[in-house]
Amino acid sequence: MDISIAVIKDRRIEQILEKNGYNIKQVKIYYSPFSGWLVDLLILFILQLVIAIYLLPYKYIYFYSTYFALYIIASYLISAFLNNSFVTTKTELIVINPNFPFQKFTSYSTINIQQVSIGNSKWKYLNWLFLQFSGNYIQIVDKKKSTKYFCTSLALDAWDDNLAQRSVDSFLSHFQKMNVSTNLLVHKK
Repeated sequence: MDISIAVIKDRRIEQILEKNGYNIKQVKIYYSPFSGWLVDLLILFILQLVIAIYLLPYKYIYFYSTYFALYIIASYLISAFLNNSFVTTKTELIVINPNFPFQKFTSYSTINIQQVSIGNSKWKYLNWLFLQFSGNYIQIVDKKKSTKYFCTSLALDAWDDNLAQRSVDSFLSHFQKMNVSTNLLVHKK
């Protein structure tokens, strides 16, 4: 069941779809919003600013700010790679990552999809260091290969305090209705 409690969307997904000739009203978009990382980064930046002003001597500010800048770059790259959004149509499953430098637009015909699995990354808790507090992935097995796509901000149970409008639960139920084998490898709380 899709609910509309959360309103965070990634407008870039809609623009990419329209650019590729899709009607936004005829698709279901499962956002993995990158903006969640930006909010967490803002909170971290404010905390780091307080630490820098009150706790660090002036001569260490340069080194501290250099390491913090390197941390932000690493955190961005990890977050950009891990935030893929998904779009379902009547005949296709589309994976979109609008984040530079990992931009992609991959389309699967639903006829060729043999299985869809949802799981947790084994690096889930390591991702916390880089402001990614969820580690879900969607694995798509078609007739040619099996591919994992991470969707860190797309979580289970949209009844909770999730960032995305739709959850991976509704994503799986979409494929169950199409008689595609689904597998949930995630343990709900």
